[in-house]
Amino acid sequence: MAVTKTRAMVAAAFLALGATLFLAAEEEDGESRPVVTGPWLQGLEADSIIVMWETAEEFAGSVGYGRTMDLGRTAKEDQARKIHEVRLTGLTPDTKYSARVVVGGGKEGPLLAFKTGIAKPRPYTFVVYGDSRISKLGAHLHERLAKGVARWDADAEFVLHMGDYVFDGRNYEEWKAQYFDPARDLLRRVSVFPIIGNHEHGADWYYKYFAVNAERENTYAFTYGDARFICFDSNQPFAAGSPQYEFIEKELRGASQRWKFLACHAPALSSGFLMSEDLLREIAPLAEKHGVDVFWAGHDHHYERSLKDNVMHIVSGGGGAELNPLPLNRNKKNFWSQYFRGVLHYCRVTVEENKVTVEARAPSGVCFDRWE
Repeated sequence: MAVTKTRAMVAAAFLALGATLFLAAEEEDGESRPVVTGPWLQGLEADSIIVMWETAEEFAGSVGYGRTMDLGRTAKEDQARKIHEVRLTGLTPDTKYSARVVVGGGKEGPLLAFKTGIAKPRPYTFVVYGDSRISKLGAHLHERLAKGVARWDADAEFVLHMGDYVFDGRNYEEWKAQYFDPARDLLRRVSVFPIIGNHEHGADWYYKYFAVNAERENTYAFTYGDARFICFDSNQPFAAGSPQYEFIEKELRGASQRWKFLACHAPALSSGFLMSEDLLREIAPLAEKHGVDVFWAGHDHHYERSLKDNVMHIVSGGGGAELNPLPLNRNKKNFWSQYFRGVLHYCRVTVEENKVTVEARAPSGVCFDRWE
């Protein structure tokens, strides 16, 4: 009994101090290469995916991967770095793979288990949540949510995160404590497509920790199945004539997919304090004109769906930050709200040939709102 209690106290002490995760035991010469953060997955495509991790010192690592547990294939970095980014290519679409980071001396890291993207349209599920930064109650709320997603929605093929991963994106220590560690199990299974929030403050850490198949991680688009996702930065100018406005308009006009999803951090419609009338005036008409199905947002810390001119606006900002328990917009500018709930949650989204279904879920997996 005393031994068990002592072990628990030691483990708790290490967790409290943010103990460094080591990939394996020391090498024969006594040298160790600690992994500070990760590994995690990025840049999901039908035939490739990116494995990232961070180390305390610079060196060139590699990733072993394959369709069976013995892996069999290796991708190596071409130069030494601290934040590692290795793309695995030549993968078979819609197929399960395993991968493991390998560092100096042949030491191996935790196993990643993932499935590649789809090459042809078929029904699939993804998860949306945002504002997972620390709250007054601590970062454990994000951990609770991420574990719920990993347990109850293991079939989700990727995550769309609506931004505000940390309280202050300029603070290096917060990224590990508030984002990577709480969601470690989920991040080893699915790729996250990121949206930049206001709490990132445009910091370099956001751009270093995320990798999308585009020039910049704040404004980009991707296709998955028969859906086009258009992601942009609500912290940067988006009025008519701005580069972002032109990007959004071009993407919407050229999208031939059956479904169109638009996403940014701030909401064009919300019953919270943070509804953006600029987005409502500038971008919502574009969404309506070009037949956007869902306009995703976060920023306000609640779940809400609002229907305006055939576009469903969904706020999913209940990922761990302080919650809005009640509608707070006393100006009552959101006349289109259909459902509001200020709870810790995520959204499970199922895309099929003829319908999209959104389920708002508690970390327990219980659905409290459904729309299709």
